[in-house]
Amino acid sequence: MRAVITGASRGIGRATAQRLAADGAEALTLCDIAHLDEQEADRPPSSGPDGMLVQSWPLR
Repeated sequence: MRAVITGASRGIGRATAQRLAADGAEALTLCDIAHLDEQEADRPPSSGPDGMLVQSWPLR
C-alpha cells in the first residue's frame, strides 16, 4: 500500500479521495501519523523468523 501524507488537518475532499483510491493510495493526515505512532509504541515487538524481532504494523 502506498500512503500519501496530506497537509489537511480534517481530511481531504471527495475528488482527491477518489483519485487516491484509483491510484491504490491511502491519504493520511499528520494527526493520523501521530495516532499510529502512539499505537505502535504501546505494542510489544513481534518475534520473526530465527527469533529476530520485527516491528511491522499495517497503516490501518
